[in-house]
Amino acid sequence: MIPSRRLLRAVLPALLPLAMGACAHVVVLRPEPDMSSGTLPLTARIQIGDVDSDVNPGTPIRFDVKPAILAYVKERRTFREVVDGPADVNLRIDTKFAFGGDLTGFKYAFQLRGTLSGNQGVIGKYVGEATATNSHTRFTGESDRKSTNEAFNAAINGLFSNMEADRAQILARLSMKQAAPAAASGPSRESRLVMPVSDVDSPRYRKPEIPQAYALVIGIEKYESLPPADFAEHDAAAVRSNLIALGYPERNIIYLTGPKASRTGIAKYVETWLPLNVKEDSRLFVYFSGHGAPDPATGQAYLVPWDGDAGFLQNTGYPVKQLYRNLNALKARSVVLAMDACFSGEGGRSVLAEGTRPLVTKVDAGVERGGKLVVLAAAAGDEVTGTERKEGHGLFTYNLLKGLGEKNGEATVQGLYQYLLPRVQDAARREGRQQTPQLMPAERGGDAAGLR
Repeated sequence: MIPSRRLLRAVLPALLPLAMGACAHVVVLRPEPDMSSGTLPLTARIQIGDVDSDVNPGTPIRFDVKPAILAYVKERRTFREVVDGPADVNLRIDTKFAFGGDLTGFKYAFQLRGTLSGNQGVIGKYVGEATATNSHTRFTGESDRKSTNEAFNAAINGLFSNMEADRAQILARLSMKQAAPAAASGPSRESRLVMPVSDVDSPRYRKPEIPQAYALVIGIEKYESLPPADFAEHDAAAVRSNLIALGYPERNIIYLTGPKASRTGIAKYVETWLPLNVKEDSRLFVYFSGHGAPDPATGQAYLVPWDGDAGFLQNTGYPVKQLYRNLNALKARSVVLAMDACFSGEGGRSVLAEGTRPLVTKVDAGVERGGKLVVLAAAAGDEVTGTERKEGHGLFTYNLLKGLGEKNGEATVQGLYQYLLPRVQDAARREGRQQTPQLMPAERGGDAAGLR
């Protein structure tokens, strides 16, 4: 631990500038992120200060810290997105480095301080610090680079772990600071920004990594030209966090929100990326949160991409039956699809072209028997989905993740369905409507079908 410069000097008393020679040394840092323990549904702008070093100015050490931190932050995905311009929050990171040694070896010590702020001021301050030991002082060989990277990696992982552990407080503070009365023209972007903090957002379980587990997670809340699907991106972020906790490698999770979830964006990952990457021993989980729509003439169900048009579904929608066929054709040993959307055209997470009504009484979103695909759908074809507003999630997604947490990540698809079905039905009835989640085909959701 390196809580202060004074203590650093006490712990590392013998700085050795002469041993390092008179030339400057550039140390390239390449930290590898730990798994994120809880994504913040915020965009962030990152500001990085210069490294403050205790090393003698006559023998300077320069660190390639800025690109290293930016690459780390983007890969760890603590934030929904890292941007160069105006953002929901600003994060400034300042770094201190100390080097010294005694007869036991040489110490490489880093301390990183992060200050998170919003429009109304500082939200929180966080620290990560670590020390590594080695027997070299030159900063030119692989051994030296390994030690500095080891200390820096541990320090930055500690900084972000501390920040993520404060997730609920960050969102609560940000929400309170943005709760000022809205102007007459409506609520500001900031006042609409922060989702409620839910108990399913940051899973408490943590399972070993499954190298052959893959996932495609899609959440579309703000459409290009359609009404929003409330909380859909919050749903997707929570599902992603839970999959990581289940052991799905981050490198194997495709995460699409906003314009990335266009018709082309969805198709290229379903029809090209998954067949190229999913193998015979793989398990696959696909999740969609957003609008569905029926074709009024045929009753066929469509997922509505970010750029979808309810009046031109055949050109801009993604047919649910086509999705089923593509997923069933994969080599994976198991495929689970969960959809928090509805296809009735009557509201909720469904849309219909203006001025039209469905001409059929039954929407066809069923899955054929005999394949490997198991589908969990939020509602029957003629029903409307709802939300759990106090949790900031779709009603179906909230109970799906709640069940997964209560079963410590060990639930089968059948077990999750039995958990969420009565809870979703009861909550919908209290709102004066019907919502009946579907498991299709039911015989494939048994004990052998799980998410792990």
